[in-house]
Amino acid sequence: MIKLIYLTISLMLLASCGMNTNDDSATGIERDETPLKGDAQKGNTRISTDEEQIVESRFLPQIDLENENNLSRTQAEHLVRNRLNIKDKDDTLVFYDHEEDGKYIIRVLDPMNNNKDDGTKWYSVDTQTAKIEEFHK
Repeated sequence: MIKLIYLTISLMLLASCGMNTNDDSATGIERDETPLKGDAQKGNTRISTDEEQIVESRFLPQIDLENENNLSRTQAEHLVRNRLNIKDKDDTLVFYDHEEDGKYIIRVLDPMNNNKDDGTKWYSVDTQTAKIEEFHK
């Protein structure tokens, strides 16, 4: 009797090992093979990691409900990034630091800068006119 149970279990394991796991017709589940938004230009349908999605979300437009200004902090960062010709894949960091006199103060940090300074530059972006000026801290 024990041999029969072992034989049955063995046959079930062998049968399940040979099943096609990509066949979703038996489960009624449809696969969504559309590329992820960030990968659409590359034709890549791989799944992004959590870390990649967090980084990519940084570059998506954001709504600031508490902001009474015409320009959001993220838009100000993008304006500075575009003015300085900084690509998304560059090591240069562009981020909001604080607000002062109706202007967003944006910090630009270039870790690859070989000058005597630390590679940090500051810019102010007027929240009403989107005018960018170099800021001296």
